Amino acid sequence: MRSFAEDIITQAAVTAGLPEASIMAEPDKQSVILPKPRLEISWLPEELTRAPRRLARLARPAEGTPDNACRMRWVVYERKLPGRLTLRAEDGDSLEALTLAFLLALPGLAADPDGNAVRITATKAVRGGFLRRTADPLPDRSCAVHVTFAGSLCRDVSRPWIKDVLFPAPVIFKGVPHE
Repeated sequence: MRSFAEDIITQAAVTAGLPEASIMAEPDKQSVILPKPRLEISWLPEELTRAPRRLARLARPAEGTPDNACRMRWVVYERKLPGRLTLRAEDGDSLEALTLAFLLALPGLAADPDGNAVRITATKAVRGGFLRRTADPLPDRSCAVHVTFAGSLCRDVSRPWIKDVLFPAPVIFKGVPHE
């Protein structure tokens, strides 16, 4: 899920105007040589919740199964991957424009490689570094956007359709057929 989420974030950031080289994992220490503007990604642990339910009945049988099989997709786990994206820029105006362009480019719904729907929500935007009492020679303007990717882990199950029905022979009691 992380690689899928990083691909979605990278695509939205490039659409917002950031070069792909300035999208990175959050560094341990801030440095002057890091590019600005940039996007730093940090992930929180993924949350898994067991939620067994039938999601869909699929029309076509899977490859390698008989034609008389019914294929169903079952949700086994619901999962959420929260993360914090920190946008950094040199001045407040370009940071504001970059944040708005990034949030508009971030899709609300996407399909993962297995074909399951993933909901993408931005829950909070915290701006920092705008006003300080001391004078900084290289002021750092930043905005933290908290993003959650929520989807499900699914399993496909094939079950054969019932083609033949055999009725048992009627039972006869004392010479009278019984229904």
